[in-house]
Amino acid sequence: MTDLQKIHNGCAVCHAQSGSLKAFDKHQDVDYARSPAVMCRTPEGLGLVQDGHGVWVTPQRLAHNRRRAEQLQMARSGGHTVS
Repeated sequence: MTDLQKIHNGCAVCHAQSGSLKAFDKHQDVDYARSPAVMCRTPEGLGLVQDGHGVWVTPQRLAHNRRRAEQLQMARSGGHTVS
């Protein structure tokens, strides 16, 4: 049995933690012809939500992570096996 693997992508500008590279890239507006070159969009404005660790993820990813955590908890407590 394996535990959930968390991958966080931290932003050096706004310090937000994104749960995927796609979400990270989407939150940054980059234009090297202006100053500052990198401006951050608000995660809420992109439809992202924070998980229990403060990481910004899609609502679908949050639901998936919660279901997976419940499955792992059941397996640990003698319930059915998680593959």
